[in-house]
Amino acid sequence: MAVSLIAAAVLAVPMQISGTTPHYPRLTRFPDAAVMAKVNADLAAKEKQNQADYRDCLSGLRDIAQKPGKDTWSVAASVTYLSARFMSVNAVASNYCGGAYPNNGIQTPVTFDLSTGKEIDWKAAFKPSFFSGALTRLYRASYPKSADAECRKTVTEQDPFETADGAIFRLETGKGLSMPVPQPPKDPAP
Repeated sequence: MAVSLIAAAVLAVPMQISGTTPHYPRLTRFPDAAVMAKVNADLAAKEKQNQADYRDCLSGLRDIAQKPGKDTWSVAASVTYLSARFMSVNAVASNYCGGAYPNNGIQTPVTFDLSTGKEIDWKAAFKPSFFSGALTRLYRASYPKSADAECRKTVTEQDPFETADGAIFRLETGKGLSMPVPQPPKDPAP
């Protein structure tokens, strides 16, 4: 019964949204109004940054005399985990603002500690040796066997987590702590 009472006290809306400039999820019910305001302000800032980046993309396309297309900008945001203690939101962006290749599936997850309202700094949550040791071994073991031979060679010869900046984490319902494994790059369409 206690779990259902806690679940009823915590709500985020929308749980999933996508579009050119989507409104990121917000906590709409939480027992601590100050924490809720802090988390929502952070999410509003991320939403505002997404909108500014979209405007910059459009401006860049105008500068090179290109018109925006259906693949110019899209973002999908979803709440991947929500409890009385944590909230994880994953935003996945794809865009083409000119140049040789588009940016597809760029993940920018954020996890909040709802006891403080602060974003969790995953680089500080682990010992530095975790990234170039255990995480590198896990990444290599999880890298798709079907990946291009050249990509697999790069993954096995270079340390993808020489710095912790290459690692992104989020919480996922039913999975716990998750680190999305980047997929091998696809050849651009001719």
